[in-house]
Amino acid sequence: MVRTNRRVKGKALAFFFSIAFVIFALFISLWINTSNVQYFSNFREEQQDYEYIGKTKEELDVITKDLIRYIQLGDEGRIEKHFNEREVLHMKDVRFLYVLTIPLMFIALIVIFLTAYWGNKIESHFYRWVAIFTLILIVLFAVGGFLMSAQFNEAFIRFHELLFTNDLWLLNPETDMMIRMLPQKIFFEIFVRILVLFGVFTALLLIACIFLDQRRRYETQYND
Repeated sequence: MVRTNRRVKGKALAFFFSIAFVIFALFISLWINTSNVQYFSNFREEQQDYEYIGKTKEELDVITKDLIRYIQLGDEGRIEKHFNEREVLHMKDVRFLYVLTIPLMFIALIVIFLTAYWGNKIESHFYRWVAIFTLILIVLFAVGGFLMSAQFNEAFIRFHELLFTNDLWLLNPETDMMIRMLPQKIFFEIFVRILVLFGVFTALLLIACIFLDQRRRYETQYND
């Protein structure tokens, strides 16, 4: 009975480890991909839409840097000099969501360390179960990602309706430069890049789990 309880607890800890890791990997992938100034510059180089946006390449590079720095550090003055009131108000909402991910990532890290510490102590196959639960989550994310990419326009709209309590995200290309410099195509590409980087992080976790599980098995056999 005691052994069974320990195994159940070990599996539960492995499950929470996997959930926490997925949350952390997803949010850190978001931050990395949306903070890449060079990516945005390269995207506009490919699109050659400077005339449509109404800014030169150099001007857009400065605006992009200020936009990213605002999300990272705050200070509305960074964006007020580039965008109108509606755009600035929308970016305040966006930044609030970004900032919200920071404590969630810290909590996820704490859960990862605590579950790894205790799970490894009470369940000899802890890392094996982490790998199993992570694989299940990866499959779910892969299916969800495929469905979203297949109907990205609808998913994009539903995403905004879910996360924002106002209609400030509904920008007009004729009056709002932000929608001209950040068309839906760029969000789709970032979405794909986030999924790819997320996949890399989870693949590294799976490799680490396989290695640690095999080492644990070898140590157990050697000690016996």
